[in-house]
Amino acid sequence: MNNPKSVMLGWSALLVAAGAGYIMARKDINARRQVQEADGVRPSEKLDWKARVEREVVQGSSSQKNTQDRNPHIPPLQSDNPPVK
Repeated sequence: MNNPKSVMLGWSALLVAAGAGYIMARKDINARRQVQEADGVRPSEKLDWKARVEREVVQGSSSQKNTQDRNPHIPPLQSDNPPVK
């Protein structure tokens, strides 16, 4: 049952399945990123987290509006707490 040949066969099958899943997911993600960049939804420049936060603060509520426009299935956030500045 757990002889070396069957263990090797099981691990090999797992690695092949994981590799195939990774390759398929990677192709899908890259295609989605290209479509988003072509539509102007995804910025092409690379920013660190401080620059991203600064950009969102400068844009203000327009980033929330754009997020809502991109995915209408997500309801707007409602909070009793005022926004932190």
